[in-house]
Amino acid sequence: MNIQTIVTLFDWRSLIDIPILSFIVFLFYTTLRSSGSWRIGLGIIVALLFYLVARFIRLPGVEWIFNNVSNIALIALIVIFQPEIRKIFERAASAFKVKKLLKESSGFINEITKAAFVLAGRRWGAIIVIPGKDDVANKINGGIIINAEISVPLIMSIFDPHSPGHDGAILVENGKIVGFGYRLPLSSSEKLDYQFGTRHHASLGLSEMCDALIITVSEERGTVSIFHSGSYMQVDNEEKLESEIKSHLQNLSFLFPVSSKQRSRSIRLAEAFLSLVVGCCIWLAIAINASQVIHRTYTIPLQYNLPSKMVIIGEKPQTVRISVSGSASEIESIQPYELKAFIDLTNTSPGEHLVNLQQKNFNVPDGVHITDIEPPQIKLVLHTMEQRDIEIKPQLVGSLPPGYEITSIDVSPSKIPILYTTDLENPENIYLTTTPIYINTIQQSVKLSTKIVAPQGVYPLDSTNWPDVTVMIYIHQK
Repeated sequence: MNIQTIVTLFDWRSLIDIPILSFIVFLFYTTLRSSGSWRIGLGIIVALLFYLVARFIRLPGVEWIFNNVSNIALIALIVIFQPEIRKIFERAASAFKVKKLLKESSGFINEITKAAFVLAGRRWGAIIVIPGKDDVANKINGGIIINAEISVPLIMSIFDPHSPGHDGAILVENGKIVGFGYRLPLSSSEKLDYQFGTRHHASLGLSEMCDALIITVSEERGTVSIFHSGSYMQVDNEEKLESEIKSHLQNLSFLFPVSSKQRSRSIRLAEAFLSLVVGCCIWLAIAINASQVIHRTYTIPLQYNLPSKMVIIGEKPQTVRISVSGSASEIESIQPYELKAFIDLTNTSPGEHLVNLQQKNFNVPDGVHITDIEPPQIKLVLHTMEQRDIEIKPQLVGSLPPGYEITSIDVSPSKIPILYTTDLENPENIYLTTTPIYINTIQQSVKLSTKIVAPQGVYPLDSTNWPDVTVMIYIHQK
């Protein structure tokens, strides 16, 4: 694989393909970053770059390993990144969903911010969950539904240490408290220091699984923190908390996870550029693999297009074997049962002909080259045909039992139109017979259905098969 070969892989479709792959990479990266699994993604990128280098400098051992484990590795990655992939599809499904923002959101936001800092002042622990685009119903457990208006007294009563539901979280959606006493999943990451308790680990765990904003009040330190997209920050005043809640609500329809930590413009541009580079590498790996030349052999049926009133005499091959080569994508697109070979003899005169089989005789896809044809030539003998109506005679075998005789025989049809080759001797004397009819045991009139037996050089007019013939034999007892 050299630079010139790589350049030939690019065309106008690449301008569409690479940006789409880069967008998917960026979406996957932001999801991994928010869930803390970015190191695994980095390892995959390193392996991909290693594969490209191996292909470029032609390391057959490394290429063999990558080519043979790639399918298994793909399944393994789907299993490993199942939560992240699910999260991407959830966001994609909801990216264009129009969410109705509350016209007067300042009221309940103000109630939440006030309640959070009152709770912090009293050192009452609390967790307040404000969902984003991702569904949180399948990520939290328990809970008691109340669908109540948001107010400071209600929040205070829920998180009162003497309240039975104070250890759980409240769920806020559409300007109301949906319920309280919810249990959140604990985080398995090591982002939090040892001094943080279960309440903070649960808040981080939910933020790693979805894009909800989780407001957490510490009963030990009397502080307010917010968790979002796998990260957290401490909030020192009501104004800052209110700003974070408003920002969260405004980003409900954004496709990418939004971190509570503002990232600089240069970092976001660097992440987008790296996603473009990785997207190019992925596209290049796929394009190189798809352009790899492979070989296959197929045995396919052979069809003949003959002129009117002309037939092939003698040997007529029914199949032909071809060897083909092409890119992996082109070869894999071939459906063997769809392959056919055609020999067009419509403008051929009677006599002996030697037909050379070429690529144009086969319906292989563009980009697939035929490297070998067996047999490469076919010898055919064509004869012209004449038409006439000839009689069908019943072929009776044996004799009737003693005391019985045949009074008459009706054959239906009695004559049919046929085609016969002009080289037949005495064509006026040709006729058709039925298959043998054994009459040794017949003692009464009988109606039989038989087939036609034709002499060599005689063919049906309208089809490749002869019609059935009905023979009525009338028997009389002497």
